[in-house]
Amino acid sequence: MVQLAADLGSSASKLFYQVQLDQCAPIWMGAEVADGLSSVVLSGVSTAGRPQDMAWLELDNDVVMVGEAAKAFLEMNSLSAKKYEQAVYKLAAALGVIAELEQLPSRYQAVVWLALPLGEFSTQSVIVTRFRDLCQKGFTCRGKFQQVDLTFKCYPEGFGLYLIRKQHLARIGEVIEQRRTTVMMMGHRNLSLLAFDNGTLNMNGTNSDGPGFWFFFEKGARSAGVTTPDYPALMRALSSGDPHQVAPSQAGVVDFSEAVSAVQTLYRKAVMTYLRDNLLKRITEHSVDVVISGGASRMIYEPLVDFFDDLRSLGRVEFIDGTDAALTQVVSTLPEFSQNPTLAGRMADGYGLFLGLIGSSTPVAP
Repeated sequence: MVQLAADLGSSASKLFYQVQLDQCAPIWMGAEVADGLSSVVLSGVSTAGRPQDMAWLELDNDVVMVGEAAKAFLEMNSLSAKKYEQAVYKLAAALGVIAELEQLPSRYQAVVWLALPLGEFSTQSVIVTRFRDLCQKGFTCRGKFQQVDLTFKCYPEGFGLYLIRKQHLARIGEVIEQRRTTVMMMGHRNLSLLAFDNGTLNMNGTNSDGPGFWFFFEKGARSAGVTTPDYPALMRALSSGDPHQVAPSQAGVVDFSEAVSAVQTLYRKAVMTYLRDNLLKRITEHSVDVVISGGASRMIYEPLVDFFDDLRSLGRVEFIDGTDAALTQVVSTLPEFSQNPTLAGRMADGYGLFLGLIGSSTPVAP
């Protein structure tokens, strides 16, 4: 049986699975999907290398490329699946890849947990129906037909971080169901808050309309005269704390201090305003644990610490930043890990979801 936790982000699919007892295997797959392709394209496809780097599905008369394999076809093909279809294709490809890696038979059982953004949670019934139908009917992945006896459930993005917090508290004899917890995810697209009270998601105080980092990154970069080719260099300056980076536009080292300051100032002001409007009341009226995650949290780490310190609640704040030893040990086996120092933090939500999956079928009501 396959047990799979999936976090299908816009930049990559972060996956953790178990087939054998005590196994925790990570997979990092590209997020691209190119559907509606002709079977003719398969004549030029190579099966060499890792399955996750060259994954495709054959569904009736159509071919769907998933992940890295889809990039070339997206450039020449405007067809693209709808969001709920993309999720189904990505999940099917993930199961197909796992089936090949673990040499599973053509029919097997799978338990799948999917993290869905709050803004897309209304599509869960469509995803559940379509994915179950596809698994029951069967699909071909990388030339191998398979049918899956599926158990499937969706959870809101950030729930895995809540489960990590639950595990950390359990180690010191605390029960998370007896506490109030807010999970704060600071992403490039938006900032989300998930409020849990007594082990249940409380929609009052839960939303995903907070400021995303990328908008303020672009705004600050433009105000400081940084052009698009130098965006990666500016991002390195922000994430590393070293403003001196090689700029392609000038073919040399440039001091990005002004741009770094502009981005941080704009983003900090937006986030602090949002937290005062959406989190301050909850914290001041109750004792609340706050779990903070997302790569953007590191960009304004000190202002965040000051904000919670002023409220005398810093002792109840936990940053999930990818430094967890167990998580780092698991994801360090991926070749992508050496190329991307933020990988562990970006995979934390999926890892937490996996811990909940193998620990219990329904650890907490979402």
